[in-house]
Amino acid sequence: MGIKDLETMVRNLLEEISVLESKISEISKPLEETSQTLPSATQSLQDIITYTENITHQLMSITEEIQSSITDISKRADFLLKLNPTQRIKQELEAIKERGDFVNNKILEMMSLFSFQDLISQQLQLVIDIIEGIKKKLIELAVYSAISEDAIDKEKADEIKGKVSEILNKERVSQDDIDKLMEELGL
Repeated sequence: MGIKDLETMVRNLLEEISVLESKISEISKPLEETSQTLPSATQSLQDIITYTENITHQLMSITEEIQSSITDISKRADFLLKLNPTQRIKQELEAIKERGDFVNNKILEMMSLFSFQDLISQQLQLVIDIIEGIKKKLIELAVYSAISEDAIDKEKADEIKGKVSEILNKERVSQDDIDKLMEELGL
């Protein structure tokens, strides 16, 4: 093997390294963008859950107040009916009670429909969990591709793998932890 062959091998090796570097940078940019977008998406979904819970509780409270007023109106109508009113007044009081019962039944239907919030929360929580899973996989991919570049010594790579494992074993991945880790890796 001559110097020409060695030069050709080194040139080919440099070209392959260049291709690998470009592929890593192609992966790093979307990973960086995604790592910034996913936490805000997760937080937005969590905010929706909180907002719908708050609104549902307020609506339930208002509905209970209305229901209490209807019960009070019904009791007053019953009291007035016991006073043996004229036929016309008796018919009106019975009509008021009947309308009150109708409204009360509609309120009960409304209250059962408020369970939509629980269903929405469950579905959004599912989406949040999926996003968290994707985020964890992207972090693993970014870290392990950075470690595999051989620019990091084995001891440092093992330390980073430990940090990654610690971060990924939490229920929710903290953006601050990710940022610190990516900074350590130079990403």
